[in-house]
Amino acid sequence: MTQRQRRNLIDWTIGTILAIFLAGIFVVVPLERVEAQTNAKVVAVCGAQAYTVGTTIVQTQDTTGKLCSSAASSGTVTVSGTVTANQGTAGSAWPVSQSGTWNVTNVSGTVSLPTGAATSAAQTTAQASLTSIDSKLTSPLTVTGPLTDVQLRASAVPTTATLQAGSANIGAVNFTGQSFANVTTNATTVVKSGAGVLRSICVNTKGSASNIVTAYDNTSGSGTTIATIDTSANVGCLVYDAAFSTGLTLVTAVGTPGDLTVTYR
Repeated sequence: MTQRQRRNLIDWTIGTILAIFLAGIFVVVPLERVEAQTNAKVVAVCGAQAYTVGTTIVQTQDTTGKLCSSAASSGTVTVSGTVTANQGTAGSAWPVSQSGTWNVTNVSGTVSLPTGAATSAAQTTAQASLTSIDSKLTSPLTVTGPLTDVQLRASAVPTTATLQAGSANIGAVNFTGQSFANVTTNATTVVKSGAGVLRSICVNTKGSASNIVTAYDNTSGSGTTIATIDTSANVGCLVYDAAFSTGLTLVTAVGTPGDLTVTYR
């Protein structure tokens, strides 16, 4: 074998070996890729790769056939155990928005109520008022007329009154049946013993100058003075309607007495 033939043989051998080696690479890699893709999850876009020692990474593949170590995906993720979530800045609020119905239970601490919200104290007061009203109603409520004062009010309203002693001048009302006494001398005259009302003193005939008549709330010519009249001034009636408690006594004195009529009851 010539030297040229030996060189050609060596070149052919090296080329064959190289071809076999390169052919093995192009054949093995696709087979491994296909095998990996058999159990891979298809995602829209591959996420940032993150590797942690001792963890198992689920193989994923994007829509172009690229294998990913991790990827952004959507759907439901079931988590068990304790999950710690960090927003970034310690103590900062998490922006959230409600979707659907939120059920809030087992709340501890202080919860601020909105302005005007009902409180426990206000509800207790209202409940007490309703209970008070309910206790005054029968079930069913029977109403027969006319309604009594007890049915209409929580507390009774007085339906009687004590009139002031004496009489009232109510328009053109004539009092009849008054008792009277006629006094024509200077003397102490007990007109009535006990309580009563002095209706009027009439001077029928004037007395002389300085003739005086004094009416007392007493059974003697002294005590509480009801009226003092100069009988020489005018003829006429003076209406008093004055109440007395002990009695009614008239004392006439000085000069010639006039003619007097006293009405009372």
